[in-house]
Amino acid sequence: MEEINNSIGKIYKNFNHSNHSNNFIENKKTSFKDLINGINSIEEIQKQLEMLEKNFNFSFWF
Repeated sequence: MEEINNSIGKIYKNFNHSNHSNNFIENKKTSFKDLINGINSIEEIQKQLEMLEKNFNFSFWF
């Protein structure tokens, strides 16, 4: 359960970071670095979601 809570925390943190990058895009003050950070955040969220799904499915076997 602690692992799942940690994953949710990471997802929330990364989601906020990607929203921050989106704000740069909307303000047309985007730098290449900000775009890369946003893309990396999305990839990290996908990894965390996959891990959450595996943990969730695994818990049903017990």
